[in-house]
Amino acid sequence: MQLLPKQAPKNLIDPIVNFLISLGITPNMLTISGFLGSIFAACMIATENFLIGGIAVLFFSGLDMFDGAVARKTRQNSKYGAILDSTLDRFSEIAILGGIFIYAINDPDELLAILCFFALSGSLMVSYIRARGESLGVTLDNGFAPRPERIIIIAIALIFNLVLYAMLILVAITWITSMQRLIKAKTLLNSKKGDD
Repeated sequence: MQLLPKQAPKNLIDPIVNFLISLGITPNMLTISGFLGSIFAACMIATENFLIGGIAVLFFSGLDMFDGAVARKTRQNSKYGAILDSTLDRFSEIAILGGIFIYAINDPDELLAILCFFALSGSLMVSYIRARGESLGVTLDNGFAPRPERIIIIAIALIFNLVLYAMLILVAITWITSMQRLIKAKTLLNSKKGDD
């Protein structure tokens, strides 16, 4: 179960994709811009500029919706582009949660820092289990906490200054999602073994 649809409506995405292509913007430019924007957001968050940080998180993470679409439409999709996108997505999330962590230790707010650590580790494990499953030939995209949901929770919490609650939610849903994906992996791999 996921809270958001896997893809945004095509009639909303296509005009933006066409505009980006007309400007000569490449998929990798979008990917790198999204990452640099996340660094900016992290700096804002670390210095307690939560509103600006939250808006930046929403805007620059939104670029992630378009790099793949631009790549497909311009036939620039490549294996390296896919690895670059996934890698910078992880670094972006580390940067954003790192900004919250830096704010927490400077405040100081020990509880927020601890929750942030477990939210980050849970988020990374959600992505890791999916990637490891794909390397073994199974798709593990189930659970409550794929990346878009995590980003929206963080952004809204920053905008409304509810960061502690967001970390509590992220700890819960990322660790639950990790378990959900492990259970699905066991089922799928056992089934695949039986087919072999």
